[in-house]
Amino acid sequence: MIFIAAYFVALTALAITFQSKGWFRLNQLPLDRQPMFWAGFVIPVASFLYFGCFAWNGYTVDVSSNGFSTFIDISKLPLALLSLSIPLLAIIANAHRATQTDAQIQAITRKNASDAYYAHEKNFIERIKTLELGEVVIFDKQSGPKKVVIALPHQLYRSIYTKATINPVADYSPDPTIEYNVRGKITSINEMLTRHVDSFTTNGCGGDVSSEIGILCPLLLMTYEVFDHLGVGNISKNHFFVSGLKGALQLNIGSEPDLKELMQLLLRLCTSVIDIIGTTPLTDTAGIRRYAYSQHRYVFALDQATYLGERTVPTWREAIIPTKAVTSNAPPATEQTTIVAASRCHGLADH
Repeated sequence: MIFIAAYFVALTALAITFQSKGWFRLNQLPLDRQPMFWAGFVIPVASFLYFGCFAWNGYTVDVSSNGFSTFIDISKLPLALLSLSIPLLAIIANAHRATQTDAQIQAITRKNASDAYYAHEKNFIERIKTLELGEVVIFDKQSGPKKVVIALPHQLYRSIYTKATINPVADYSPDPTIEYNVRGKITSINEMLTRHVDSFTTNGCGGDVSSEIGILCPLLLMTYEVFDHLGVGNISKNHFFVSGLKGALQLNIGSEPDLKELMQLLLRLCTSVIDIIGTTPLTDTAGIRRYAYSQHRYVFALDQATYLGERTVPTWREAIIPTKAVTSNAPPATEQTTIVAASRCHGLADH
């Protein structure tokens, strides 16, 4: 019984070695480089020889028919162990083939996922690049017309499709954050312009310079926050100053036609982007359109704007600076009309 115990101890030691080395796991390498394949061949042969030594003890070699008959008769157990190599090798070969097939499927799946990601990104960027936002002169009076473009479409893509990856589990549904922010600011701008134009139409005149500064400040801030959110290339270099009795504002446009052109640009930008990333079109724009395409004047505060030269800022948002004091190089403040509206810009207070 000792030789049987020794046999199983050897098998146990071999199994522990295979487990520690990770050799039980097949991979996509060729079959002759799989430890399990060689184990399926060596173990039956070694078992045949090991038990054969005990079965053949006391016998001599006889190549006659009686000798072969005796050999088969006394070698039933060793031959049975040797014959195990055939089914073992067949099982290992089939398992290896399945492993290779699975590896190929995974590789194809990864490739398809990668292709889908880059195709989706490419389609988005191509649509962004084809947006016709036009050329404007309102942001740089010195250099002439400049084309308005979304300068960082890849960054915008990653901001919108936050769950899109090259992995098979990628999710191409847009993150609602950017769309929500854009729609919210458009709604606020629309309501602000609607109230201002309605008030002007009802009363036959607009607010004084200070009240119009109180409208211009949040209107421009929200507009330029949209520009920053959508990655519009910063072409702003103008630096104007406008002051009323109750507050002042540094800004980058110097006339009401500039403001109307800015609102038209905002409409083109947001309508186009929402059409690409949104499920419903942009609708809360009637007040903006009414103002932007009107032939009438509604904001007289910009008549007081003084050009201070060029000023370059890293973001659109930083082009707008509300101030409390009237600077020495600005002309004396004059109030245009008698309708005084409450300031909507934080930091604009009565002196």
